[in-house]
Amino acid sequence: MEEIGQASATDPNLLDAKIGQAAAELDRVQQQERTTREASPAVHTLQGALLTDAGRLLADLRSGRQSLART
Repeated sequence: MEEIGQASATDPNLLDAKIGQAAAELDRVQQQERTTREASPAVHTLQGALLTDAGRLLADLRSGRQSLART
């Protein structure tokens, strides 16, 4: 992730790979969250909200990346 956001151009393939890795990690964490019931309901609610936000951010990154690739 160190290249992303720097003044130099980010390699599109690297960016796609990083987004893919983040999406895979998010899937893993979401699956783990679904099977772990040790925390209180309030904790699960907060974790669910944060995971949903992370998923939306990744979708926005992927969508924005695809839009830039078309221009």
